[in-house]
Amino acid sequence: MKKSLSYILLSLFLMAVSCNDEEFPDPTTDGKNTFGCYINGDEFRVKGGLTKKSVDAQYYHDMVREIHITGLNIDRDKFGVVVLGINYDSLLSGTRVFSLGTDQHLTDYSIHPTRPAWGSTGLYVTDTSLSGSVKITRFDNKEEILSGTFEFDAVNPSGEKAEVRKGRFDVALVGQLPD
Repeated sequence: MKKSLSYILLSLFLMAVSCNDEEFPDPTTDGKNTFGCYINGDEFRVKGGLTKKSVDAQYYHDMVREIHITGLNIDRDKFGVVVLGINYDSLLSGTRVFSLGTDQHLTDYSIHPTRPAWGSTGLYVTDTSLSGSVKITRFDNKEEILSGTFEFDAVNPSGEKAEVRKGRFDVALVGQLPD
């Protein structure tokens, strides 16, 4: 968990130094590096900084092999970062729907504040009692593309719920992923 948190924080840092303002994305499967959703009914679209890195997909190998798909909007304080974590081995074996509460897929999703403060209740996370899923519409390791849709509920330590709906992503992977 500590290593995963470190990787997430590193991803957030790299993405935070990234400056493009993108429109809410149409659903595509071409590796266009798009990401968007609605959080509690409000549109979330990505906006980065200097390196134009507002959408990212990274492979991690800690206790399990995972892919984290991340969308960033540096102008939002409360809901500034959305992270989707899916089990890479399940993806390789052909799984295309990753639902919360299924041990075999080990999925986790979260919403982070862009500028967190100590003791902040800004982190919203999922657990097995909440609903949510990621549906992969295209995974092409040769063409280095990962696309899909998502929705989930997450809660903060105070029990406040965030509802993420109509999410979509279309990410160009950086290099082929391992087999």
